[in-house]
Amino acid sequence: EKDNTWSNDFDLKSNVSPVGFMSNFCPKFFDKVKQEFSQDTGEETLGKLCVMWKEHIKERIFGLECRNACPCGDGWSKLFLPACNRLVRKGTTVNSHNSTRQKRALTTVDDVSEREEFAFTFNPSRESLGIYCVTRKSTDGISSHCVITSIDPRGAARKKGSQIRIGTMIESSSVAVVTLGQKSRIDSHIELKGRYEALKRKESVKVKTRLKLYFRNTVTRHRSIDLIPGKEWTDTGAWVGNGKEGWAGGAMIANMSN
Repeated sequence: EKDNTWSNDFDLKSNVSPVGFMSNFCPKFFDKVKQEFSQDTGEETLGKLCVMWKEHIKERIFGLECRNACPCGDGWSKLFLPACNRLVRKGTTVNSHNSTRQKRALTTVDDVSEREEFAFTFNPSRESLGIYCVTRKSTDGISSHCVITSIDPRGAARKKGSQIRIGTMIESSSVAVVTLGQKSRIDSHIELKGRYEALKRKESVKVKTRLKLYFRNTVTRHRSIDLIPGKEWTDTGAWVGNGKEGWAGGAMIANMSN
């Protein structure tokens, strides 16, 4: 689209001149924003681009315009991505007409510096976890962790939210029957597999059992490897990846049950 079709839906001030915004700036960063914030709607993506544009015009090296030769592409990791993350942490919107779902998405903190634990509950009798996980040694060379290395883009884990991602550790689990049981540490994918399958075997009409998993993110997300949709998973949630050293979270492997 040409810049003369610009509409000021996001209330950019008069001194925020969108010269080159649609023709150069948006094409340059649209895919990056979509990859980093995959759950966003189109309106939310545009909102983040508008926030980034305001940062663009503040930088003397970039200026009020974005031409073909503008060096702003180098500012993604140090300038524009942090601006998007600040917007997410604030939970503010750039448009008063955002839906409830959009507001909820904007309040999702995408910064893992505090490394807080979070948890989600799964139903082993009805669903696979939608992840592939392996056992990795800690830096001390003694202890180990269960770490997620792939996520089914249509699976249960992805539906829980964007907190679960490549590199997330599964630290512990508890069993929920009527009340929540004691939390037990998980040191390997083998332990996780055993607990999942034990609950799956206990499937009962009268007793509903759930597996509550406790996660922790210890590194900043690398979206370039987090978003490879469908290549390691079929449309029906079967694992077709090359990994053999881990566990596919209860999913089918090729034509055989895991």
